[in-house]
Amino acid sequence: MKQPITVIITCLNDTQRLTDCADRCLKLADEILIAESVENSGAHEVARRDERILVVPHEPIRRDDFLNWTISQAKHRWVLLLDADEQISQALIDEIELVLSRGATFDAYAINRVTFVNGKRLEAPNTSGSRRIRLFRTDQVLCVQNGARKTIEIQSGNVGKLSNQIDRKPDWRFELAVACLTTDAATNAQRWYDQGKRTSALKMLVSPLYHFAIQYFWQGSIFDGIEGVRISWQTAFQRFCTHAFLRDLQQPPQLQDEVEKVDPRTIDLLDPTFRRAA
Repeated sequence: MKQPITVIITCLNDTQRLTDCADRCLKLADEILIAESVENSGAHEVARRDERILVVPHEPIRRDDFLNWTISQAKHRWVLLLDADEQISQALIDEIELVLSRGATFDAYAINRVTFVNGKRLEAPNTSGSRRIRLFRTDQVLCVQNGARKTIEIQSGNVGKLSNQIDRKPDWRFELAVACLTTDAATNAQRWYDQGKRTSALKMLVSPLYHFAIQYFWQGSIFDGIEGVRISWQTAFQRFCTHAFLRDLQQPPQLQDEVEKVDPRTIDLLDPTFRRAA
């Protein structure tokens, strides 16, 4: 007999993809929690489609704290974690049901994710084929912040892997990408500042170029054509923004009430009234 499962879908403001994701999850889930930390995400409209779908809003806080809080709201012992722009195939659903019906031998399972942009599969590992923990027991999980990304840690370390994949089909509009990466850059800059890190002109110049090269050549974006070029420059731009935000944090507060000293001779030349008064 299959153990019941809760699917948690993290959502920003992407109603169409959220609807597609939730519809597919209804084939697997005994409960679906839509985790939103912003208003007007359209999550409540999706929740009206089925009584198993619930919205768990929360005040905007750090992403890892938000996910830990959301996971604690799950009714069932097993949780599958997804983003709104991700979809699960019938093959993955069948595999999860088989694992949970036989009696899981691991406390968590990593699932490979493949990203598609404009119908093309990305080949770079960190944009496409990243294998992360997505299916886990709630009594063994801890969500932590790893830079701009969330990381699932399992206390027992007993982690297996599934053979099928999660398909990610993000909204690839540049305006949304820029808004997201600048938000992540601001978060990273604050974290760096709290850790005592500081930037400089050299770091601001070299770091973006270094990370472009790493993404494009080492991480494999060179094989993704024009999309790989875009991803690599976005990676570089985010790194530049992080240093720029950090530079702002390093600046001492300006004295707004400082009175500017003016040469009396200048006043005398500009206004004869002052000359007569003198």
